[in-house]
Amino acid sequence: TRSTLAEKRKFLYQVPRIQDGLAHLLKNDPVFSTLGVKPKDIARDYIGPGFPGLVRIVIGQQVSVQAADSLWRRFEDGVPSVTPNSVLILSQDDMRALGLSHQKARYIRDLAAAIKAK
Repeated sequence: TRSTLAEKRKFLYQVPRIQDGLAHLLKNDPVFSTLGVKPKDIARDYIGPGFPGLVRIVIGQQVSVQAADSLWRRFEDGVPSVTPNSVLILSQDDMRALGLSHQKARYIRDLAAAIKAK
């Protein structure tokens, strides 16, 4: 079974390629170092890399974590391989049927088109 976003939750400070930079920032920034801020104090969610991660960010904007989780599952069920090409073959109606607002669908399609154009 597919796990929910909450079950897969990972924080930025747990991502190996981010750990060193974050440790450097917290040690060398005058405000962070004075306050004694630790990586775990900055518990920002890590959504994931690449295009699927960007799509998850768009889907999760201005909705609750539960709603974002539900929308993402629905989107991923309808588009098992979340790539720019797989998004661009969907019509606006297809994307609306997956639960996306007109605006979110447009943002995701525009993002896919921009990546494809590179």
